[in-house]
Amino acid sequence: MMKFLSFGRLPLLMGHQLPPDLREIAILGGYRPLQSTPRQCLQSVFSPTNETINVWTHLIPSVYFIWKLVTFCYSLDVSTTPYTWAFVAYMVTACTYPFVSAMAHTFYVMSTFARKICFFLDYGALSFYSFGVGLLYRAYAFPETLLESKFCDVFLFVCLLNALMSTVIACSSRFFTSRILMKLFRLGAFSFPWIWDNIPLIYRLTYADRLQSVSEVHYMRQLVFSVLIGFLYTSHLPERLAPGKFDIVGHSHQLLHICGVLATTEQINGALYDLKVRREILQVSGKMVCSSWSVGAVVFLFFVNAGIIAMFTRYAWKSRNDKGESDKDR
Repeated sequence: MMKFLSFGRLPLLMGHQLPPDLREIAILGGYRPLQSTPRQCLQSVFSPTNETINVWTHLIPSVYFIWKLVTFCYSLDVSTTPYTWAFVAYMVTACTYPFVSAMAHTFYVMSTFARKICFFLDYGALSFYSFGVGLLYRAYAFPETLLESKFCDVFLFVCLLNALMSTVIACSSRFFTSRILMKLFRLGAFSFPWIWDNIPLIYRLTYADRLQSVSEVHYMRQLVFSVLIGFLYTSHLPERLAPGKFDIVGHSHQLLHICGVLATTEQINGALYDLKVRREILQVSGKMVCSSWSVGAVVFLFFVNAGIIAMFTRYAWKSRNDKGESDKDR
């Protein structure tokens, strides 16, 4: 294994050596060559490139979230406690998105076609997580005053539709030639599900007389980190201020990953507190989430998302062949 990962110095490229669509804004160097082999991709995880920290800032948290899920399942008999199933389902989505992201950032340089496939999977994992967040809030964090509302009744259904549309829109953006349109579509694809998911949480935090529980402090922090994600994604700071200075360490996508992981961690901690203290409230209201949502809808979304990704993969392959492209042409 150590022999396999021994690499010496990996050849890196400057941005001007790549096609425009493969360059990142204000990142001038540290690019891995297109058509890298799987071995070179794995080796690059242990070598300073402009993607190395992107990989580790999601790979390590995915292991941590898996550990959190396993310890939660061991601490409670979740198989016979349907009340906990929504949290388990959410944790599955929270473990999935950083792991898939880490793999996408590792292997996308194998070819232009692999780049599309890797990020189709990344977008699907993010939309999967967006539904997990909605499920979590509906199961444990929903404001008491909204539990009897029509909004509560349709909340999860809209979350599911948002997740599916998010995958479709984000994957579609990979075929745009305009960088601005690509950015706007991806921002919209993930912003709208985030806004919908967080309406009940923002309502709860806004209309509380004060932050009445530990969970609300965690949720407030989570919202702050989430807003920072949007800021970093759109601003490309700090690298815009000093192009080339943050190529390897400190650029916006790395900071975005860190903020995302911190937001998820606060989300988990807030939900764990609510899960313990709000059970009676939810039981009395008769508004506990049923297994058709915490299990059935999650499985349904996983397979439909997989089908959407397969459809876009087929289209990407067909488009590649129709244009007579090969990775050597790039």
